[in-house]
Amino acid sequence: MINKRKPLGLILLALLADCYAQEKDNFCYLASGASSVTFTVSEDLTIGSEIGAVKVYGDVGRDITLTIENSDAVVFRNKSLILQKKLDKEGEDGLKDFTAEAVCAPQNDLTISIPIRIIVTDVNDNAPKFQGVPYSLNVSEATVPGSIISQGLIRAVDADQPGTYSTVEYFIERSEFSKFVAFENSLEGTLTLVEKLDFETTPMFNVTIRVQDQGNPPMVSRTNLTIHVVDADDQNPRFLHERYLLNLPPDPKIKEPLEVLPAKIQAIDPDEGLRAPVKYSLSSNRAEYSYFAIDPYTAQVSLTRKLPPNTQLPIVLVVRATQRNDEEKFSLTTLTVASSEFLPHELKFFQREYVVPLVESTPPGQVILRLQTTKSTENNLKFQLVAEDERNVATFSMGAKGEIYLQKSIDYEVRREYILKAFVTDGKDRDSTRINVTILNANDNDPVFEFPQYTFIMPSNAKPGELVGKVKCTDGDLDDKISYSLEGPNSNAFYVNDRGEIRLKNADQVNVTSHMIVVAIDNGVPPRRSTSLVTVRLPEIAAAASGLFRNSALILPAAFGVILGILVLIIITMVFYILKNKKYRNHLPVVIDGNGLNGGPPPRPTLEPNKVVGPKRPPGVENPMFTNEREDTWSTSEHEVAHEGFQRLVSRPPGNSRTPRLPISGNSSRIEWPLGSIPRRVKKLSWEDEFANETALDPDVSVAPYHQNVRHNPKDVTVYF
Repeated sequence: MINKRKPLGLILLALLADCYAQEKDNFCYLASGASSVTFTVSEDLTIGSEIGAVKVYGDVGRDITLTIENSDAVVFRNKSLILQKKLDKEGEDGLKDFTAEAVCAPQNDLTISIPIRIIVTDVNDNAPKFQGVPYSLNVSEATVPGSIISQGLIRAVDADQPGTYSTVEYFIERSEFSKFVAFENSLEGTLTLVEKLDFETTPMFNVTIRVQDQGNPPMVSRTNLTIHVVDADDQNPRFLHERYLLNLPPDPKIKEPLEVLPAKIQAIDPDEGLRAPVKYSLSSNRAEYSYFAIDPYTAQVSLTRKLPPNTQLPIVLVVRATQRNDEEKFSLTTLTVASSEFLPHELKFFQREYVVPLVESTPPGQVILRLQTTKSTENNLKFQLVAEDERNVATFSMGAKGEIYLQKSIDYEVRREYILKAFVTDGKDRDSTRINVTILNANDNDPVFEFPQYTFIMPSNAKPGELVGKVKCTDGDLDDKISYSLEGPNSNAFYVNDRGEIRLKNADQVNVTSHMIVVAIDNGVPPRRSTSLVTVRLPEIAAAASGLFRNSALILPAAFGVILGILVLIIITMVFYILKNKKYRNHLPVVIDGNGLNGGPPPRPTLEPNKVVGPKRPPGVENPMFTNEREDTWSTSEHEVAHEGFQRLVSRPPGNSRTPRLPISGNSSRIEWPLGSIPRRVKKLSWEDEFANETALDPDVSVAPYHQNVRHNPKDVTVYF
């Protein structure tokens, strides 16, 4: 017996040797077929961790050796690359992206160098850092809420790579004073004033600023912002006493200071940080005022000449204290001039008419006037305020001691004058006076642009000085004039005049799309400003954008058109298929017996083209099989002729029945077909050219073909239709 295992073992050894030889030729080549290796690692990978495997052919230590050159950041452990130094994407505390070279040496062969690249990815490992701390601001108490109080001062930088981890957001943490300030945009350090400041109540306060990146979770930093409120000249001078009394001596001297009660006349500026100097004057040109004088600096009152003997006392003088640096800031008080020899005996207002100038920015609740009478020291006086217009009653009100209060805000642009009438009575006497409140204008409305942003299309061949577009701004303050200016990175290419016309200045500095800000400033005190965004585009850019929009608008209708066309094609195909199938079913062949009629030869059956002979089947079904098992092949002629070989095949059954009768007796059967069941024109059938020239049509039975002289064929034929 021959041993077949030994040759088979030799074959296997030969194959293994061949494979080893081929593998040896591939030692040190990368399994992927590449010539270099790239690894992506996170910067928080710890020292000693595996970076990845360098998949080369060969076993380390047995077939090949692997070492790293030109870098001490990684080493090989078998084929795995091990990290040896700390990583840092920012490059501050460790290595960022670096390369190394792997040297692979097969035994007794040349070495192969494999470049290795290490890509370090960023993690959120740095918190935002504030720049230029500590932060401190000086803000005037006259600053209007909504104004920007700091831009560019507060800034934080995140050392992470540009992206989510380095995007900084700014917030004011909730505190007692956080209601005063807020950031205009959380992504910028622009700080705005929210509520009005008051130096007299809050001269200084601190808020905490929090910045954070957009990591998950975010890295956060905080710092303090100190805001020093600068006192502004926002208050009128204030007298130290509500009213003053001057008792004339029996023989007063001319130009000598007279004693005033309860103390000398004095007014101060309530703005503590300013304490603006005040000047004094008598606030009327009436005749009785000509006998008195007041020093503008010391407020000392004296006689300029002797009073006439018939002068009725008391005389009420209105004293005015005005800031020297601002004539619109003033205050009034009364000085009652009486004589110790004659006491007042009749109830009278000191003036028949009062003129009260009132700035429209005066807050509600402030006293605008105190009425004095000859019996001001008495407590039984009752005052009443009546307005010529009933609507004015709700604007002003009167106190129990003759003071008139402002109840509602007033507007110079709506109404400039109010006429009031005051009454006083002590139960016995009654007097009245007229009060004319004149409203003074203040700059309390910001300029308002017609649109929040403007877009203009500039011709590409525009010349310097050519009109680019026009902006429009209105101011709610009457008589305010508006001036315009441009700001922003592209503003040097254009200029704007006081009519709001933006014109080309330097065509070389125009970009395809130029963005800038138009600033509107009114001439009020203090001035107010508003801004609007302006975009200037070249026509080619606009046309390209418009064409892109039009093309994109046609995509959807075109898609619907394609889908609709496909559906119509499918419907047409189905209809055609149904009609064709129905026509085919209507032309299915008839079934006849194998003996013909009355013992005659079998008639020639009607065949559809390309029909083949099938197996035997019982009579009365499609594709019947007769007793003869011979399979014949039938053919049709190409021109249309009548059937041949049928003799009295179709006859009318009694009662005109349309149902064929199939009486079966032994091996013979007879079929009576309904009238008109055979098409008038059919293709000629040939059966070994036996009746090639004999055709006829029976005119009495539709178009059923028949033949007169039929030779009997004793053999049955099986035909498939």
